Amino acid sequence: MDSRIPISTKMVLSLNGMYGVIAIVSFLAAFFTAFFTLQSFDIETLIHIKDHNLERSNGEIINVLYTNTKINGVPVYQYDYVFHSKIGDINWTSFQGGDHYSEGDQVVIEYQKSKPHINRILGMSHSGGDLFLIVSLFVTALFLFLNFWIGNNRINILSNGEITRAIIKKDDYSLPQQQLLWKSMILSYITKNGYILETSRIIMYHSPQNTEYTLIYHKSNPKKTIIVEHLPWFIQKDVRGIYNRFTTL
Repeated sequence: MDSRIPISTKMVLSLNGMYGVIAIVSFLAAFFTAFFTLQSFDIETLIHIKDHNLERSNGEIINVLYTNTKINGVPVYQYDYVFHSKIGDINWTSFQGGDHYSEGDQVVIEYQKSKPHINRILGMSHSGGDLFLIVSLFVTALFLFLNFWIGNNRINILSNGEITRAIIKKDDYSLPQQQLLWKSMILSYITKNGYILETSRIIMYHSPQNTEYTLIYHKSNPKKTIIVEHLPWFIQKDVRGIYNRFTTL
């Protein structure tokens, strides 16, 4: 069956329709927005610098750079510095909105007592940008992964499936409609072996009881299903056609 699925249909399913396109665009936008922040992001310092086991030392600014990044309209500067610790002189970098120091200025450095390489200028950040950008990047990456996972599950069902009809058995429409943002429905369907099974869906629109849908279930695991009418409209005909050709062979 897999060889009968058009490449264009596989691509649409892999992307989970427009949701996947939105996920890709969101991820790329977040990535390029956070590009400069990623270059200076120090996850180890983020984890350990909030420990109470910190010590302080004097340091000296050896270089000041403008980063082209702004937080709330304030330009962020990169401050390269050197300070002395128990393991010797350490060179590192901190970031702060606004032009606070010049080359040669003395600053106070706080560092992790057991790991002096984890450090920053007192009161400054270890990364050159808003942490929100990093969080948004991970969220959009998760959204992208989720859509690919859903899409590939659908391809697996379509490649190893049987087609049948499903009927809405019951729903939650008895509740006041204004209280329902997401509505659930339970569909009943019969497999090729004669088993009567049920599957549930969350939807945002009303479908009357006994409404019929075209359903595809996985041969080895009939609980895994696809409702053809819930696929992107422009591939629904192709999906039905795959099974029509298959059943006439």
